[in-house]
Amino acid sequence: MVRVSAFRLSRAGEGRECCADAVSVRASAGRFAIADGATEAYDSGRWAALLTRAWTRTPVTAGEDVADALARMGEALHRSWLRRPLPWYADEKARQGSFATLLGFQLCGRSGWYAVAVGDSCLFQERAGELRTAFPIGEPDDFGHRPPLIPSLPGSHRGWARGIRVTTGSTAPGDVFWLMSDAIACWYLGTWARRQALRRELHCAMLAPDDRSLGVLVARERRAGRLRDDDVAVLRVEVQVAEPPGR
Repeated sequence: MVRVSAFRLSRAGEGRECCADAVSVRASAGRFAIADGATEAYDSGRWAALLTRAWTRTPVTAGEDVADALARMGEALHRSWLRRPLPWYADEKARQGSFATLLGFQLCGRSGWYAVAVGDSCLFQERAGELRTAFPIGEPDDFGHRPPLIPSLPGSHRGWARGIRVTTGSTAPGDVFWLMSDAIACWYLGTWARRQALRRELHCAMLAPDDRSLGVLVARERRAGRLRDDDVAVLRVEVQVAEPPGR
């Protein structure tokens, strides 16, 4: 059994519809994904959403060619662009395709998991109050301005697959997995070196019945300069103890 909470928020002053980060959950199958659409790319929020939905519906298995599987996901988006007239400036940008990061996470049975990452959307695993896994980035200073991205036109960007990272691990009851887009992932890693109370506040806010508490936390940390003003997406996945039969 898992307990799942999700949160998305745009940059300060923008509506949620402007958020180019995406999340997708299929808890019954243990499949979760988060993606961050590149700000300057055309229709990147839809590309990010398409990537996350594709992962949770038909995740890449550990033995499959990850590059080939991800490359197929761009076709539906480009077909949708062809079905509607675009102004010349949008058409020019669409011809360059769209780009996004992706973190796909799969729970495997009762004791294992694997993850695939392209870019700086991150997976963190907490166990008994300690940070057990940080993937693919483990230090706040390692976040850069040009992360690897998944293109919707992979044939025009043949070197993109070099950015794919894959890892595996084990699970135990009580483990908490975080999937985060880059800005809040960088902030989260910083809480392990300082301000641990903020991490406790994050847990409580994600378990609240609505998004208000987390929105307040994000806004305050942005004003304090500890959290970069960028779109935010967070998934919290807690592995719970299964109830015994008959209960």
